[in-house]
Amino acid sequence: MPPRKHTRSEDDANQASTSSDKRQKKTNDAPEGDEDTGSEKHAPFEYLTLPRPMHDFAKEANHNANNENEEEEEEGPDEDEIDEEYQAQFETGFLQSPIAEHSDHKWFCFWQTWKLLCDWRQAAGFCDPDMFGMYVYNDFAGYGLQEIVERMMVAFDNQFKKKGRDEDTVKHMWAVVAAMAHWLMTAELGPWIGCEDGDRINKTIKAIGTMFLTALNELDKAGLLKADSPIKDLALVMAVYLEWSADLGDYGFEDDDRDEVDAEDAKPNWRTSVVAYAKKAGIDLATSGVFAADKLVTSLEEKDGASIAPLAGQAKADRWGWKKTLASLKKLSAKFGGKEYDITQWTRAERAKHAFNKKDPLANIPEKELKAGNIKMA
Repeated sequence: MPPRKHTRSEDDANQASTSSDKRQKKTNDAPEGDEDTGSEKHAPFEYLTLPRPMHDFAKEANHNANNENEEEEEEGPDEDEIDEEYQAQFETGFLQSPIAEHSDHKWFCFWQTWKLLCDWRQAAGFCDPDMFGMYVYNDFAGYGLQEIVERMMVAFDNQFKKKGRDEDTVKHMWAVVAAMAHWLMTAELGPWIGCEDGDRINKTIKAIGTMFLTALNELDKAGLLKADSPIKDLALVMAVYLEWSADLGDYGFEDDDRDEVDAEDAKPNWRTSVVAYAKKAGIDLATSGVFAADKLVTSLEEKDGASIAPLAGQAKADRWGWKKTLASLKKLSAKFGGKEYDITQWTRAERAKHAFNKKDPLANIPEKELKAGNIKMA
């Protein structure tokens, strides 16, 4: 899906965060994606309802309206009408409710996933100079988003490289890739997609695919990749990755390496492998909750010129070469996954230097709170 702007209602829904919950504040000593030892409102792997993205809601609304209007020769709903209908779902108070109370709602995630998603949405604001009345350089925000994606990969790898991993470790890995999927689906990624270092972004996108396939392999190894899996958002997250990446080719990004090696030696593109995993597990992506997910599968099969078969072979350690992929990507950055672009971590003098009024935009926030990351963007 292309870079996009949010509607006001979606922004309001997405701004809901865990900052008001009585959990321990995250500091720089608590890596993103690691277990949180503070008091919790929910268990880490409890499933809670998640807002359906406006993008997906609007696609379905426009599709339905267009089908109706073909017969009645009327114009489709305008953006305000769609936005009003979208907001109605929040009036029922379902957000972050146990999924048993809303069995017909198909968008949900682990509590751990929701916390990570809120953290990363907040982090995206921290690297946007516009949010602070500042200008640094044109691609600053894009590199900041790249840094956040790298931190997601570090969070995943922290779980992946644990020895003697148990089911909870695998669930933590899933929480990370699920949070990344929802972040990619809803974040304003224009600055990242349009960043000047297109080769690095392209390799990062391929690494995202490898990371997700690695997570699916770990679920497979643990016996959790199946239609009746306790990982209840398998179909949803698979479809979200397919939806997010569906038209990246329009921006010059490739989802496989057929442009780099002989076709017969090329690896299958990661999107095809996601569908192959779904078929192996007996998961029907059409029921995922993502609008027209079945058409995403059809489009891939048309591109490949054949029906996608269930993934063959047994799960095995690092089946998709995650270790090698991450090591290669780290070579492209001096401070992989750091916080160089996190404006809240700069000195007051640095922020003032780049501010339009030459004053620190965070002058009213104590240094201790800034360093601990205990601030919330409006």
